[in-house]
Amino acid sequence: MNYNAFNSIESLDMPNIVKKPWSSFIIDGSDAYNNDKMDFPSFKSSNLFRRGKRSMPLSIPSKITLSSSTTTMEIKLPTAQELNNGEPISESNSKSGLWLSHFGNFNEGKVTEKSVHEALDFASKNDENVFLTKYAKPRNKILARSLEHAAMERMSAGCTDCKDLINDEALLRVLLAPLLLGSLSTKQLYHYGAANNNQNLRNSAISKDFHRILAGMPQNRGDENYEYVMFNGQLTRFSKRRTDNHNKESAIFIHGFGASGYQFQPLIKALTRAAGADSKSKFPSKLFALDLLGFGQSEKPALTYTQYLWEAQVAHFCDFAAEGEKFIVGGNSIGGYSAMAAAADYNAISSDAATCSGTYYGGGERCKGLVLFNTAGRCLSKDEVRAEVVRNGSSKTIAERTISNQLNEFSAPGKLQSICISAFLLSTLRLFIKPICRKLYPFAPENVTDELCENIKRDSEDPGAICVMVSGAKLPPPRLANELLGADFGAAAAGSGGKEGVFIGKVVVIQGLDDPLNDARDRANKFEALRDGVEVRGIEAGHCVHDEKPDDCSRELMSCFG
Repeated sequence: MNYNAFNSIESLDMPNIVKKPWSSFIIDGSDAYNNDKMDFPSFKSSNLFRRGKRSMPLSIPSKITLSSSTTTMEIKLPTAQELNNGEPISESNSKSGLWLSHFGNFNEGKVTEKSVHEALDFASKNDENVFLTKYAKPRNKILARSLEHAAMERMSAGCTDCKDLINDEALLRVLLAPLLLGSLSTKQLYHYGAANNNQNLRNSAISKDFHRILAGMPQNRGDENYEYVMFNGQLTRFSKRRTDNHNKESAIFIHGFGASGYQFQPLIKALTRAAGADSKSKFPSKLFALDLLGFGQSEKPALTYTQYLWEAQVAHFCDFAAEGEKFIVGGNSIGGYSAMAAAADYNAISSDAATCSGTYYGGGERCKGLVLFNTAGRCLSKDEVRAEVVRNGSSKTIAERTISNQLNEFSAPGKLQSICISAFLLSTLRLFIKPICRKLYPFAPENVTDELCENIKRDSEDPGAICVMVSGAKLPPPRLANELLGADFGAAAAGSGGKEGVFIGKVVVIQGLDDPLNDARDRANKFEALRDGVEVRGIEAGHCVHDEKPDDCSRELMSCFG
């Protein structure tokens, strides 16, 4: 039996569904919270978050009630006994999920209630390192083509040392699938944490319930229609809008660090207007903006965030949103880098190729274009590539060296130091959101609205948000733009030989030429020099060119793809 309750619910084609599968919540009465700008600080002070004695753990619910304005239906959930028959769980692409999770083939992908309680019992009697080495490592399956697995293996010294992981991360990764499938409820996790004086596990239970309640609140605000989809057991938010043209293709946009899909709404509205004004437009009709894990109103699990995790989420979402049709993917800053890597992985020509998650998407040409708005990621000139080879003593790509464990030994700041610095930075940044953003919008500071700043602040206060900051100090070496886009020189020039994904399609670099974070003009020149098929469109704007000059960006996109 391959059963995934939440994905089954998400797949139902019913308008305005109210989802209420949360009878095992540690927090009751979510329907009473009517503030559509719900944030965690006010949530904690509300009557929904009860600081007193918690009720005893409940078993998984026997049914889920779904209702709309015209329809009510019930879906019978499997009993715990049915859930625990030992069959593997299923994802859109089998055995290609996160390291130390059943989605990534932990315990051969088998989830049982018995094994969950064995894990909890073992963790209660041993410290984190013993759990990692004695319980998790023997059951873990390393996916040979997954860059995320390889990066986490390097960070954990081959699954033997948790000093550079988030607190209790190994256990929480093991519990991702059980919490999704109902083999473990958040209430049980909370009580387990309370019984063992483990605040991290209690916080994780509360965080998951908070985001479920948040996801269940009204998501249609004005012209923006928000929905949720699951990725490795985590709720991820996205917006969706349709233009008036009738093709079936999609354009998917990914935000930068600290932002959310909300920041792409002005561009999406500009594209909608442009498509409506041109009856012959061939620009994609379905426009999406995704909230990355750890940002926006997507969940913020207590995990180590690597670029490979975000790349895997973007690739997974492209597969979900495009529904088998062609698509364009683009992003700003780290979202641009994630889009670039996802496009490369989609173009992998071999099922043995190294990709962010190990997923093979068939080697087709469904990704028809890539758009980079002041993207993050290293892009090197010919001279810099030669110097890089001398410095590393190898001409292999980053992906090849990551998979074959040929990178330098991992090192990062101490855990306590990272937490303290991250907490200080997060608190300080919250005080200066507007002036920081205005600096990034030098030609249109008026576009830094109160709502934009309030959204950034609200998102930063969600439980788990600090884990993104902590992870920033220990990111693995990133793949170069040269490698991802198949540059005409360096290691990429020889071709990957099917060893990794390389995007060789159309690339449009929309560059805010006055970006205060880097030499944007020099970067634009380097991208244009990579190979044929990379077009640069310079705009007088700062780092967030898509939000500062949405109409200009829309015109460039329509001229390139419309």
